[in-house]
Amino acid sequence: MPAQSRSARRRQALQAPRSPQRSPQRSHLRRTGRPAMPAPTPVDFSQDYAYVRRDLIYIALWSTLLFAGMIAMYFIL
Repeated sequence: MPAQSRSARRRQALQAPRSPQRSPQRSHLRRTGRPAMPAPTPVDFSQDYAYVRRDLIYIALWSTLLFAGMIAMYFIL
């Protein structure tokens, strides 16, 4: 039997009966009938990455000072 063409598959999909709509009361249940898992609580990483913030501030400070020094040296020399 030859493989179906794309248009034949589309026609077959259009002619297939539609599944009934789900009721809104059961939308929170999974197919197994058990309630879905609650969303995980967000984790606070601010204390774990405090050193990264401090390092970024140092980098910004040094880059600003060096850039200002370059501009000053341009006008002096």
